Parts: sequence; structure tokens; C-alpha cells
Amino acid sequence: MNKEIASRIKKSVKHTDQIAVWRRMKNEGLMSKMILQVHDELNFDVIPSELPIVERIVKEEMENAYSGIVPLVASCGVGANWLEAH
Repeated sequence: MNKEIASRIKKSVKHTDQIAVWRRMKNEGLMSKMILQVHDELNFDVIPSELPIVERIVKEEMENAYSGIVPLVASCGVGANWLEAH
């Protein structure tokens, strides 16, 4: 199952050889950065004032990456480290 989810994540972050999330963040002039993908999770270093915008972009890109009968639902966790974000 994780392999299938990871492949969907790859689809969501890749678009014509560019990373869709990165491109959206760059286009909006954000300083926050996507730093890591681990299986079905994306990790970001987010400037606190940009948090609502980054969450919106990530959810939109992830949830629209795959169109199927069952919709994908993305959630965001926030914390000073990966453990706190869960």
C-alpha cells in the first residue's frame, strides 16, 4: 500500500519535469522549502507567516494529483520536528 501511495505522491509533486508544489510556492514568492519526501509524507521547512499558504498549496496539489472513485485526502501536521508534526 505504501508503494502505491508513494507513487501517487511522486505524481503529485511532478508535472512536466517540474515539481508542482515547488513551482506553486515559487510562483507565490514563498521562502518556505520542501526538504524531504519519505514514503507517503512530504516535509517542509516553513516560515511561520507562510504556514496557511503552504498548507493550502500542499493540500490542493496532493488532493488533485489523482482522480479516482475514492478521493485523496491530505492532512498537514505542524511541529518543530517530525515527531511533533504527527
